[in-house]
Amino acid sequence: MKDETMIAPVGEPTFAYLIVRKGDRPGAAYQLRPDITNIGRSGESHIRIDDELVSEQHARVRSEEKGKQFLLSDLDSTNGTKVNGQRLEGKHVLEDNDEIEMGGTVLVFKQV
Repeated sequence: MKDETMIAPVGEPTFAYLIVRKGDRPGAAYQLRPDITNIGRSGESHIRIDDELVSEQHARVRSEEKGKQFLLSDLDSTNGTKVNGQRLEGKHVLEDNDEIEMGGTVLVFKQV
């Protein structure tokens, strides 16, 4: 039987998370903001990554279409960002289970 609690009603915004698969807080889940979520080593980042290979302002996730689509972009970080093993060039539309690598940290995108 399918778990209906995991499906958002039609027309309702969905919820999106980044879950730490590898890094200083494995298993930690961060809900993405409805507008912009900044990721980096800076204490001012919405998602703070304690990894010296991660830039102060490393990447950004922007919500589009009222939270139904999330775009990832690198903020000209020193070491770059990878999605599913490929270096990110420009913007990437995140899909469920995409793996985002920043330095030695791996985050997994989940949308419900």
